[in-house]
Amino acid sequence: MANYKQEGSFMSGRTFSTWDVVPGVSLSTAFKRIYTEGVKSGLKVSSSDEKMGSIVFEQANAGTTFGAQNMVSLPWNVFIEPEGKNVKVSVTKTTPASLSSTKEFQIKSMCAVIDAARNK
Repeated sequence: MANYKQEGSFMSGRTFSTWDVVPGVSLSTAFKRIYTEGVKSGLKVSSSDEKMGSIVFEQANAGTTFGAQNMVSLPWNVFIEPEGKNVKVSVTKTTPASLSSTKEFQIKSMCAVIDAARNK
């Protein structure tokens, strides 16, 4: 994935992000598709604003941090912005310190959000 970026570390917490342009899809259509697929996949909508193109999902019980006994929830921030007759979909996920996750999982899950806008 050309636009994938990872910042931080296992010890300090990490931020994973990516974006892509989805051709021929309006902001409203992309928003509805992503919102629907997110809920279907078990994510909780923490907040959303269709006019602004913003959806914040929460991945409940996403895992435990090293040495912790309580499950943590992770935010997924999705931003959809118009680019002519297309939309740019950006996804950012943040994990706390010592939460284990693979690059492959992060890419796959964030691409699934963007693919939802494509209706795949």
